Amino acid sequence: MAAPWQGAVHVNCHTTGITIMLLVLGATSQPARDLPPTYACARTVAKIQIDGALDDAAWDSAGWTEDFIDIVGTSKPPPAHRTRAKLLWDEQFLYVAAEMIEPRVEATIRQRDKQLYTEQAFELFLDLGADGRNYLELQINPLNTVCDLAMDRPYRKNGKASVAFDLDGLRCAGRVQGTVNDASDADGGWTIELALPWADIKALSDDTVAPPREGQRWRANFARMRPDDAQHREAAEARRELSVWSAQGAINLHLPERWGWVEFVAAKPADANRADANRADVSSRRRKAQRAKCWRLRSRREAVKVERDACLFRLPPL
Repeated sequence: MAAPWQGAVHVNCHTTGITIMLLVLGATSQPARDLPPTYACARTVAKIQIDGALDDAAWDSAGWTEDFIDIVGTSKPPPAHRTRAKLLWDEQFLYVAAEMIEPRVEATIRQRDKQLYTEQAFELFLDLGADGRNYLELQINPLNTVCDLAMDRPYRKNGKASVAFDLDGLRCAGRVQGTVNDASDADGGWTIELALPWADIKALSDDTVAPPREGQRWRANFARMRPDDAQHREAAEARRELSVWSAQGAINLHLPERWGWVEFVAAKPADANRADANRADVSSRRRKAQRAKCWRLRSRREAVKVERDACLFRLPPL
């Protein structure tokens, strides 16, 4: 049997080749934002304090992801409020930061490994082998409650979630621009900061290489859960807004083949230069302080000339 499109091509081949090309392109193209994106995760040489503030100098060199879109894709209305993330890595940790605009921050779950996706939460997925097997799912809410688990395969392939899996060395912190569970004020949103230890990530699979090599690519996705009406989150009619970094094409987060790519790259020049500048700045301040001390000694009339000359002799150049 002929393919469904063969008849259309046969008809148009008697007109122009341009028509044929337009038909083919129209049948295969889709918005670029609906395709799996790629994020260049730079290696950092600066230390990061996990406090949820996202104000460490290292983060300045890390670019934001694209703003999250509806889980299905751009064919759906955009999310009501902005969500974005950024990543860095070093020899010990994979660092993840996320920013969520939210006028009313709410959360109730405080016990680890509970179903945080039933209320406001941020999620990340990591598939180290890019094969849809033995991948990580991590959820965190505005109360800094965590749910971490390992999936042997997606649910549609009879996959099972291992909630017993824990990132024992995980460091996490969140900050709320406002107050949690207080309807009397308007909040600005909330941010989270994570440091995932390679030592724990390696436990996902025997063949996991962590920390990764420069140029290595992992499948990943990030998501945000946000009930439209937090007061009626348990009601059957309550619609939950689900936005993601990489569109899934369906209301299903467990489609690893539709996740984006995180590529691990070397430290950006700006990051390395900033670290060198910090070291140079400290050294410069020390030299200036020593020079000022020497000039104070010179101004003292009671100072012995030998001591003064010795001090000037030790003065390093600016």
